[in-house]
Amino acid sequence: MRIELRELRCLAALVVLVTAPGAGQVARVGVPGRVDYNPYFAIGLTDPRLRTVLQSTDPQVLLGVVEQTVLSVGQGEVAAAVPPAALGVLAADRLAALRAFGVADSLLRLWERVRTVPAGPGEPGANVSVLAFGIQNYQYALAFRGLSNAEAAHRILDSLSRLPIVTSAEFEFLASLGRDGADSARDRFLQAAGEQERLVYLQALIEIGDPAAIPIFADILARGAQAYGPVGGSEDRVAAGLLRVGTLEAVIALRDALARAESNGTYDAQRSQFGYDAVDSWRSHQVPDLTGHTIAEWIDILSRPTEPPPVAAQAVPSPLAWNLTWRKDVPPSQAQVSFEVGNVAGGRDPRTLQLSTIRLNGAIGALTLRPHNQGNARWTGAWVDVVFRQRDAILLVPPDAKAGDAFAVTLTGTLADGTRITAPATIRVEGR
Repeated sequence: MRIELRELRCLAALVVLVTAPGAGQVARVGVPGRVDYNPYFAIGLTDPRLRTVLQSTDPQVLLGVVEQTVLSVGQGEVAAAVPPAALGVLAADRLAALRAFGVADSLLRLWERVRTVPAGPGEPGANVSVLAFGIQNYQYALAFRGLSNAEAAHRILDSLSRLPIVTSAEFEFLASLGRDGADSARDRFLQAAGEQERLVYLQALIEIGDPAAIPIFADILARGAQAYGPVGGSEDRVAAGLLRVGTLEAVIALRDALARAESNGTYDAQRSQFGYDAVDSWRSHQVPDLTGHTIAEWIDILSRPTEPPPVAAQAVPSPLAWNLTWRKDVPPSQAQVSFEVGNVAGGRDPRTLQLSTIRLNGAIGALTLRPHNQGNARWTGAWVDVVFRQRDAILLVPPDAKAGDAFAVTLTGTLADGTRITAPATIRVEGR
């Protein structure tokens, strides 16, 4: 299986630079104003064509960008900031995400043309291929136009397990399906019967950059992939995957996973047999190669204080114990767990928690909030129920947990006045 990803990694970095928020807690690797490790990205940010593609919702505008790209990509044109093929791929992917089926005939005619465009002297042949992949991405959206996101996710994942060659187009289309695509890829990975399927579903999770996959990536890196079945060479992949998620929590998870790997001797046999120290390589070589900074530097960059530290609150899980069978028998989307949150320091009102800011262990977002105006034996004053999907929450249970164990989680979020809160909780484990 061959995975063509180099060009799309550059494009993903450009997208992140333009769209990532500025707050340190959710900042992605390469956020402008925090670090600019590659001058190519800084130039790209000033290119008005790039901003047009990323911000436009007009299918005709985006189609025009693809058409201009097809006309220029074989003529030896070299753009000082963003290569023409890069713009064309982004525009084609935007059309797929917008499901702009009204321009389907025009776009697919360009697909026929770009397949025959020779690479010019100033334009690498790979750019022609990556543009073709971008338009091919649109073909998936066209083929699945009558389906819901969840149905389309299963169709594309079915095809991934059978294709002899998987390209960036398949992963980009899966990412455009949002939460349904990420959920389906994670479920498929955890249940895959064969190594080829498991590997392609893991790669899909990495390319999507799903924060809910942080516990899986970190566990593979810390203990090796054997806990999930044969997935050859996956440790390097998931380390890169944590960097792709790029939040402070993901970078810390990478650091802690490497420390666990060293403590557990996960790579001792490899070190003895081949003289290759995987842990040291990630710390001192591969991370700087990928991002221009070491793990320690990224933690410093992403955690520089931009606002006051969080205030303390209290959280109690409901139910108090989570069942290990939830992990084996994938629960339906509507199955839920919740946390009661209250007693915020300074008498602040937990009912003003902003839903979009809430995270469990920095990775899992909340479904909804249920405010309660009256206190009780547990809470002084108002409190809230914060509801999460069960299928997301169970990923936080350590893979080697057994009935009777307990583990710690932390709920974080921001109140309407900008105050950040942090509320630790302890959860028991039951079941097989």
